[in-house]
Amino acid sequence: SNIRHQLATSPRRVVAARSYLDESRAPETPGDLREHECLVHQVDGRGDTWSFRGEEGTSRVPVSGRIGATNSEATLELVRAGFGIARLASWLVDEQIERGCLVQLLLEHELDSAPVVALTPPGRRLSHRVEALLTHLRQGLSGQLQSF
Repeated sequence: SNIRHQLATSPRRVVAARSYLDESRAPETPGDLREHECLVHQVDGRGDTWSFRGEEGTSRVPVSGRIGATNSEATLELVRAGFGIARLASWLVDEQIERGCLVQLLLEHELDSAPVVALTPPGRRLSHRVEALLTHLRQGLSGQLQSF
């Protein structure tokens, strides 16, 4: 399997389309997500657990839904189509929120950041060029995504 190199982190948002919220009441607490269709990143066919920090401390909420995806762009399309609630990186959804295509939920609860990674093939030493590129990306992205 590939080697992951963390480049940065990005804040996350919990979002839903207005069409979904017209059919289902918006969650008021993280625990309410158990009663909703959540769009999760599928890993080995399992669900997901979303962590929230709020006034009452940290809570971990197992979420599930009938539909999942293996990448953020596919999850974005599913949430825009009204299939459920998603947890996505701010850089992917903030413009959609500003335009009114998506609604941000659970604003008073902070989520864990999303990792931004580069993948390289296993079992080989990285060339100097690849190491230089990874360093350049880390430096260029540091602080960049946190401001979203």
